[in-house]
Amino acid sequence: MKNFILLFTILLFAITNSYAQADSVQVPTQKTDAGYNSGEANHMVIHNPSTNLNKLFLFIPGTSATPSNYYNVCLFAGNLGYDVISLSYLNSVGTATLATSTDSLAFGKYRQEICFGSPVSDDIVVDTLNSITTRTLKLINYLDTAYPSQNWNQYLVDSTTINWSKVAVAGHSQGGGHAYYLAKKHLVDRTIAFSSPNDYSSHYNRPALWLSDNSNTPSISYYAYLNIFEDLDQAVVNFANQLESVSKVGIFPRFDTVNVDNNAYPYNGTRCLYTAQQPSGSGSTFIARYGFHNSTVIDSTTINKSAWTHLLTSDVTSVEEYLQHTNTLQLSPNPASSSTTITSSSNIIGKTCRITNINGVTSSNFTINANPFTIDISSLAIGMYFIIVDENVIKLLKQ
Repeated sequence: MKNFILLFTILLFAITNSYAQADSVQVPTQKTDAGYNSGEANHMVIHNPSTNLNKLFLFIPGTSATPSNYYNVCLFAGNLGYDVISLSYLNSVGTATLATSTDSLAFGKYRQEICFGSPVSDDIVVDTLNSITTRTLKLINYLDTAYPSQNWNQYLVDSTTINWSKVAVAGHSQGGGHAYYLAKKHLVDRTIAFSSPNDYSSHYNRPALWLSDNSNTPSISYYAYLNIFEDLDQAVVNFANQLESVSKVGIFPRFDTVNVDNNAYPYNGTRCLYTAQQPSGSGSTFIARYGFHNSTVIDSTTINKSAWTHLLTSDVTSVEEYLQHTNTLQLSPNPASSSTTITSSSNIIGKTCRITNINGVTSSNFTINANPFTIDISSLAIGMYFIIVDENVIKLLKQ
């Protein structure tokens, strides 16, 4: 135990004293595309030239917040070795305003339009250019050109496709819901919701339906950091509703909630943290407006630093680690050209099997009726795929 305490003390000391290593720059959105408005908040980008994990921390701000509001948590991630983007996007319409909607799919349509620019929502208007995905893609391409030595192109499959498997996508409030939605659609390294998701319908008295959808990211890679004293303007957004929402993505009760105020890192390996802290800052309108709602992500308190370390570095959450340590599936042959046989140490008969590409697009969806089970892959293009059965994922190389 003494050795563990000493190791953790050294870790926090190293993190605290490495702040000078990470560099922060502001990037106007118009530099990435002339179609963006000149009055928009800048993207915030952080790169650590001395330590690099070769992972991207994509942070999505909350309603009406700007990327720089999240400087502390983003700098912390940068000092751990992440490349960091705090994204500027259209975020003036809050998620909780949809709580009384009679459309049972309203939250999912809202997320889809903001994340991908699909014209499906009656509550917001976001085209493809202004979607989170396009803005992120254009910014990475810009950074690759402006800073060629920083290896930003590792986060791209090509100039039109993000390499989501190297992205830890996170966000606060509205942004936390977007992070989860992107993790549903793509196999990401991990996803973190701060004080969210807030997709709770007071009309139907339940979390949004999309939270229960199949996910390309396994639930073990979902994280949440909540405040037990939530105080958003909308009364329907509170800790109990958030907890019910994270249960829909498989975090709770599979992983018990842990109070970070009186427990120590690594919090029994849980994915669901909570606090009762109140932000100490008083000079910021952003902080003053939301109080407890910002406590998980604004201040660099000792408690938050410990929680952020867990959220960003805990083991068995990256795509590669997950495939190596928790997978029950085996493929043979792999690589394969025409067919491959899937075998599992667990009962997979009757389970749905999906084959997705690296961008999370499903190419096949079928029911397994035997174990072992042979899969015809002759129609797949050459490349890398993921075979997903429940929360088990295995990489397939088609040659």
